[in-house]
Amino acid sequence: MTNASNTSMLEAAEADALQAQAGRAPASPSRMAWRRLRRNRTALFGGIVLLLLYLLAIFGSFFAVRDPAKLDYDVVSHPPTMPRFVDETGKFHFRPFVYKMVMTDMERQVWEYTTVKYPI
Repeated sequence: MTNASNTSMLEAAEADALQAQAGRAPASPSRMAWRRLRRNRTALFGGIVLLLLYLLAIFGSFFAVRDPAKLDYDVVSHPPTMPRFVDETGKFHFRPFVYKMVMTDMERQVWEYTTVKYPI
């Protein structure tokens, strides 16, 4: 062993002896890691976000708006629709909406917007 590793082992042993004299059990590696993690706010925030994402993945079917097993065959080839805040008259809406689309040419699959609005 090198001199530096001997010194760090002696310091760790002295710290354990001081904790034993104070009436506390020596800190376990997991407890020391938890202390270091609590000091780093960014890592703690990232861990909380990661935990929330894992919970959302586990309970995703509970939070889903639609049944993932059900497929609406009427709109299988429907193009994506952009959510909008301003309508055709230029009026601003706080709640986003989409316009209804109708397929005008079945052979070429051409879709056109109508004036019917659906709030999101």
